Amino acid sequence: MERKLLLAAAIAATSFASAQYTLEYTYVNGAVGSGGPNEFHMVELEALGHVYVFYHKADERVYINDLYHQPVTSIDLSAAPDVSFDPSGNDVLFTSQYLFDLDDGIEVMFVSQNGATCSASIVDEDGTIIQTFQDEGPWVILNVPQVQQPIYNTPLGTKLIMSNWATGEAKVYALPGTLHTGIVGPNERDFISAPVKVYPNPSASEVTVLLDFSRNLSEVIFELTDIAGTVALRTTIAGPSQRIDISGLAAGEYNYHVLVDGVKVNNGKLLKM
Repeated sequence: MERKLLLAAAIAATSFASAQYTLEYTYVNGAVGSGGPNEFHMVELEALGHVYVFYHKADERVYINDLYHQPVTSIDLSAAPDVSFDPSGNDVLFTSQYLFDLDDGIEVMFVSQNGATCSASIVDEDGTIIQTFQDEGPWVILNVPQVQQPIYNTPLGTKLIMSNWATGEAKVYALPGTLHTGIVGPNERDFISAPVKVYPNPSASEVTVLLDFSRNLSEVIFELTDIAGTVALRTTIAGPSQRIDISGLAAGEYNYHVLVDGVKVNNGKLLKM
Protein backbone atom coordinates (compact mmCIF):
# COMPACT_ATOMS: atom_id res chain seq x y z
CA MET A 1 0.00 0.00 0.00
CA GLU A 2 1.28 3.40 -0.97
CA ARG A 3 1.62 5.80 1.93
CA LYS A 4 3.82 8.58 3.28
CA LEU A 5 5.03 8.76 6.84
CA LEU A 6 5.49 12.34 7.95
CA LEU A 7 8.44 13.03 10.24
CA ALA A 8 7.98 14.90 13.50
CA ALA A 9 9.33 18.13 12.06
CA ALA A 10 6.98 17.95 9.14
CA ILE A 11 4.07 17.21 11.43
CA ALA A 12 4.88 20.23 13.56
CA ALA A 13 5.10 22.42 10.50
CA THR A 14 1.62 21.45 9.35
CA SER A 15 -0.09 22.14 12.67
CA PHE A 16 -2.61 24.94 12.79
CA ALA A 17 -1.65 27.03 15.81
CA SER A 18 -5.15 28.33 16.59
CA ALA A 19 -7.12 25.06 16.34
CA GLN A 20 -4.28 22.59 17.03
CA TYR A 21 -5.32 20.37 14.16
CA THR A 22 -2.28 18.18 13.45
CA LEU A 23 -1.68 16.33 10.20
CA GLU A 24 -0.85 12.88 11.51
CA TYR A 25 -0.56 10.70 8.42
CA THR A 26 -1.12 10.73 4.65
CA TYR A 27 -2.34 7.78 2.59
CA VAL A 28 -1.50 8.09 -1.10
CA ASN A 29 -4.41 7.14 -3.42
CA GLY A 30 -6.76 6.95 -0.44
CA ALA A 31 -8.96 9.90 -1.39
CA VAL A 32 -12.73 9.34 -1.54
CA GLY A 33 -15.08 11.33 -3.77
CA SER A 34 -14.95 12.70 -7.29
CA GLY A 35 -11.36 12.23 -8.40
CA GLY A 36 -10.81 9.66 -5.67
CA PRO A 37 -12.49 6.36 -6.54
CA ASN A 38 -11.07 4.36 -3.61
CA GLU A 39 -12.51 3.93 -0.13
CA PHE A 40 -10.91 5.01 3.13
CA HIS A 41 -12.52 5.02 6.57
CA MET A 42 -12.17 3.79 10.14
CA VAL A 43 -14.00 0.98 11.91
CA GLU A 44 -13.82 -0.49 15.40
CA LEU A 45 -13.29 -4.24 15.31
CA GLU A 46 -14.50 -6.53 18.08
CA ALA A 47 -11.05 -7.45 19.48
CA LEU A 48 -8.49 -5.39 17.58
CA GLY A 49 -10.27 -2.09 18.23
CA HIS A 50 -10.02 0.90 15.88
CA VAL A 51 -8.41 0.30 12.50
CA TYR A 52 -8.12 2.22 9.23
CA VAL A 53 -9.69 0.42 6.26
CA PHE A 54 -8.31 1.33 2.82
CA TYR A 55 -9.95 -0.35 -0.19
CA HIS A 56 -7.67 0.21 -3.20
CA LYS A 57 -9.89 -0.71 -6.13
CA ALA A 58 -7.17 -1.05 -8.76
CA ASP A 59 -5.29 -3.46 -6.47
CA GLU A 60 -8.53 -5.37 -5.71
CA ARG A 61 -7.30 -5.43 -2.12
CA VAL A 62 -8.35 -4.06 1.26
CA TYR A 63 -5.48 -2.78 3.42
CA ILE A 64 -6.03 -2.56 7.19
CA ASN A 65 -3.76 -0.49 9.45
CA ASP A 66 -3.82 0.06 13.20
CA LEU A 67 -4.11 3.43 14.94
CA TYR A 68 -0.33 3.88 14.58
CA HIS A 69 -0.76 3.41 10.78
CA GLN A 70 1.12 0.13 10.88
CA PRO A 71 -0.14 -2.74 8.67
CA VAL A 72 -2.43 -5.28 10.37
CA THR A 73 -3.39 -7.30 7.31
CA SER A 74 -4.65 -7.04 3.75
CA ILE A 75 -7.49 -8.93 2.06
CA ASP A 76 -7.43 -9.99 -1.58
CA LEU A 77 -10.84 -9.44 -3.21
CA SER A 78 -9.92 -10.76 -6.66
CA ALA A 79 -11.87 -14.02 -6.15
CA ALA A 80 -15.13 -12.17 -5.45
CA PRO A 81 -17.60 -11.77 -8.36
CA ASP A 82 -17.08 -8.43 -10.10
CA VAL A 83 -20.07 -7.43 -12.22
CA SER A 84 -19.01 -3.82 -12.62
CA PHE A 85 -17.07 -2.54 -15.62
CA ASP A 86 -16.26 0.55 -13.57
CA PRO A 87 -14.43 -0.04 -10.24
CA SER A 88 -16.42 2.84 -8.72
CA GLY A 89 -19.35 0.39 -8.69
CA ASN A 90 -17.51 -1.80 -6.16
CA ASP A 91 -17.73 -1.20 -2.43
CA VAL A 92 -16.60 -2.69 0.86
CA LEU A 93 -19.63 -2.21 3.08
CA PHE A 94 -18.72 -4.00 6.29
CA THR A 95 -15.61 -5.15 8.14
CA SER A 96 -15.74 -7.50 11.14
CA GLN A 97 -13.85 -10.17 13.08
CA TYR A 98 -16.63 -12.30 14.58
CA LEU A 99 -19.80 -11.43 12.68
CA PHE A 100 -19.31 -13.64 9.63
CA ASP A 101 -17.32 -16.42 11.33
CA LEU A 102 -15.84 -17.02 14.79
CA ASP A 103 -12.09 -17.08 14.23
CA ASP A 104 -9.81 -14.10 14.89
CA GLY A 105 -9.41 -13.24 11.21
CA ILE A 106 -10.97 -10.20 9.58
CA GLU A 107 -13.78 -10.53 7.04
CA VAL A 108 -15.32 -7.96 4.71
CA MET A 109 -18.61 -7.70 2.84
CA PHE A 110 -17.81 -6.80 -0.78
CA VAL A 111 -20.47 -5.59 -3.22
CA SER A 112 -20.22 -5.08 -6.97
CA GLN A 113 -22.97 -3.33 -8.93
CA ASN A 114 -23.49 -2.55 -12.60
CA GLY A 115 -26.90 -0.99 -13.17
CA ALA A 116 -29.53 -3.47 -12.02
CA THR A 117 -26.96 -6.30 -11.80
CA CYS A 118 -25.47 -6.84 -8.36
CA SER A 119 -23.48 -9.42 -6.42
CA ALA A 120 -22.37 -9.48 -2.78
CA SER A 121 -19.74 -11.67 -1.12
CA ILE A 122 -18.32 -12.26 2.35
CA VAL A 123 -14.54 -12.54 1.88
CA ASP A 124 -12.24 -14.06 4.51
CA GLU A 125 -8.87 -12.58 5.47
CA ASP A 126 -7.05 -15.16 3.33
CA GLY A 127 -9.10 -14.14 0.27
CA THR A 128 -11.43 -17.14 0.25
CA ILE A 129 -15.14 -16.60 -0.29
CA ILE A 130 -17.25 -17.53 2.73
CA GLN A 131 -20.55 -16.78 1.02
CA THR A 132 -21.74 -15.21 -2.24
CA PHE A 133 -25.18 -13.66 -2.72
CA GLN A 134 -25.61 -13.81 -6.48
CA ASP A 135 -27.93 -11.12 -7.92
CA GLU A 136 -28.52 -9.79 -4.40
CA GLY A 137 -27.37 -6.56 -2.79
CA PRO A 138 -27.65 -5.15 0.76
CA TRP A 139 -29.33 -1.93 -0.33
CA VAL A 140 -31.29 -0.96 2.77
CA ILE A 141 -32.32 2.64 2.16
CA LEU A 142 -34.94 3.58 4.74
CA ASN A 143 -34.04 4.36 8.36
CA VAL A 144 -30.31 4.51 7.75
CA PRO A 145 -28.81 5.41 11.17
CA GLN A 146 -26.85 8.60 11.58
CA VAL A 147 -23.09 8.14 11.56
CA GLN A 148 -20.23 10.36 12.66
CA GLN A 149 -17.88 10.01 9.70
CA PRO A 150 -15.40 11.51 9.05
CA ILE A 151 -14.72 12.15 12.76
CA TYR A 152 -13.95 9.25 15.11
CA ASN A 153 -13.18 8.99 18.81
CA THR A 154 -10.32 6.53 19.45
CA PRO A 155 -8.11 5.49 22.41
CA LEU A 156 -5.39 7.68 20.83
CA GLY A 157 -7.61 10.74 20.59
CA THR A 158 -10.13 12.06 18.08
CA LYS A 159 -9.29 11.70 14.37
CA LEU A 160 -10.55 13.55 11.30
CA ILE A 161 -10.20 11.94 7.84
CA MET A 162 -10.18 14.32 4.86
CA SER A 163 -9.74 13.61 1.14
CA ASN A 164 -7.74 15.73 -1.30
CA TRP A 165 -9.39 15.11 -4.67
CA ALA A 166 -6.64 16.90 -6.58
CA THR A 167 -3.77 14.78 -5.22
CA GLY A 168 -5.74 11.60 -4.45
CA GLU A 169 -4.50 11.64 -0.85
CA ALA A 170 -6.45 10.76 2.27
CA LYS A 171 -5.18 12.67 5.29
CA VAL A 172 -5.66 11.79 8.95
CA TYR A 173 -5.71 14.75 11.35
CA ALA A 174 -5.49 14.58 15.14
CA LEU A 175 -8.07 16.90 16.75
CA PRO A 176 -7.70 18.70 20.09
CA GLY A 177 -11.18 17.80 21.36
CA THR A 178 -13.52 14.83 21.59
CA LEU A 179 -16.67 14.08 19.62
CA HIS A 180 -19.60 13.97 22.03
CA THR A 181 -21.25 10.57 21.72
CA GLY A 182 -24.69 12.16 22.07
CA ILE A 183 -24.47 13.08 18.38
CA VAL A 184 -25.45 9.53 17.40
CA GLY A 185 -29.13 10.39 17.21
CA PRO A 186 -32.05 12.05 19.02
CA ASN A 187 -33.52 8.75 20.22
CA GLU A 188 -30.31 7.22 21.53
CA ARG A 189 -28.61 7.80 24.86
CA ASP A 190 -25.34 9.67 24.94
CA PHE A 191 -23.27 6.59 25.72
CA ILE A 192 -24.84 4.30 23.12
CA SER A 193 -21.87 4.34 20.73
CA ALA A 194 -19.20 3.98 23.39
CA PRO A 195 -17.04 0.91 22.76
CA VAL A 196 -17.30 -2.31 24.76
CA LYS A 197 -14.55 -4.90 24.31
CA VAL A 198 -14.79 -8.53 25.42
CA TYR A 199 -11.53 -10.46 25.08
CA PRO A 200 -9.90 -12.90 24.53
CA ASN A 201 -12.44 -14.39 22.17
CA PRO A 202 -12.51 -17.42 21.95
CA SER A 203 -11.63 -18.19 25.59
CA ALA A 204 -11.61 -21.29 27.80
CA SER A 205 -11.47 -19.80 31.27
CA GLU A 206 -11.72 -16.02 31.59
CA VAL A 207 -12.72 -12.91 29.64
CA THR A 208 -12.09 -9.25 30.30
CA VAL A 209 -14.88 -6.73 29.75
CA LEU A 210 -13.50 -3.28 28.92
CA LEU A 211 -15.79 -0.24 28.96
CA ASP A 212 -14.95 3.18 27.54
CA PHE A 213 -17.92 5.41 28.36
CA SER A 214 -17.99 9.18 28.40
CA ARG A 215 -19.62 9.53 31.84
CA ASN A 216 -20.23 7.70 35.10
CA LEU A 217 -22.93 5.02 34.93
CA SER A 218 -25.11 3.82 37.78
CA GLU A 219 -25.46 0.15 36.78
CA VAL A 220 -23.71 -1.94 34.13
CA ILE A 221 -24.69 -5.60 33.64
CA PHE A 222 -22.85 -8.19 31.54
CA GLU A 223 -24.73 -11.33 30.62
CA LEU A 224 -24.20 -14.39 28.46
CA THR A 225 -27.04 -16.32 26.85
CA ASP A 226 -26.87 -19.65 25.05
CA ILE A 227 -28.25 -20.25 21.55
CA ALA A 228 -31.70 -20.93 23.04
CA GLY A 229 -31.70 -17.51 24.74
CA THR A 230 -31.29 -18.87 28.28
CA VAL A 231 -29.14 -16.70 30.56
CA ALA A 232 -25.99 -18.68 31.39
CA LEU A 233 -24.14 -15.93 33.27
CA ARG A 234 -25.11 -12.51 34.58
CA THR A 235 -22.87 -10.20 36.60
CA THR A 236 -22.50 -6.54 37.54
CA ILE A 237 -19.52 -4.64 36.10
CA ALA A 238 -17.99 -2.58 38.88
CA GLY A 239 -15.43 -0.54 36.89
CA PRO A 240 -14.07 0.27 33.44
CA SER A 241 -12.34 -3.13 33.26
CA GLN A 242 -13.37 -6.38 34.88
CA ARG A 243 -12.31 -10.03 34.54
CA ILE A 244 -15.08 -12.62 34.48
CA ASP A 245 -14.64 -16.33 35.13
CA ILE A 246 -16.37 -18.44 32.44
CA SER A 247 -14.59 -21.73 33.19
CA GLY A 248 -17.80 -23.28 34.53
CA LEU A 249 -19.72 -22.79 31.29
CA ALA A 250 -20.15 -25.56 28.74
CA ALA A 251 -18.13 -25.18 25.56
CA GLY A 252 -20.00 -23.55 22.70
CA GLU A 253 -21.21 -20.26 21.26
CA TYR A 254 -22.83 -17.64 23.47
CA ASN A 255 -24.31 -14.21 22.89
CA TYR A 256 -23.10 -11.48 25.22
CA HIS A 257 -25.09 -8.38 26.15
CA VAL A 258 -24.06 -5.22 28.01
CA LEU A 259 -26.90 -3.36 29.70
CA VAL A 260 -26.55 0.14 31.12
CA ASP A 261 -29.30 1.24 33.51
CA GLY A 262 -31.48 -1.49 32.02
CA VAL A 263 -30.85 -0.53 28.37
CA LYS A 264 -28.90 -2.90 26.10
CA VAL A 265 -26.10 -0.84 24.55
CA ASN A 266 -23.79 -3.51 23.13
CA ASN A 267 -23.92 -7.16 22.10
CA GLY A 268 -21.81 -9.73 20.32
CA LYS A 269 -20.79 -13.38 20.21
CA LEU A 270 -18.39 -15.22 22.51
CA LEU A 271 -16.96 -18.65 21.79
CA LYS A 272 -16.27 -20.71 24.95
CA MET A 273 -13.59 -23.30 24.27
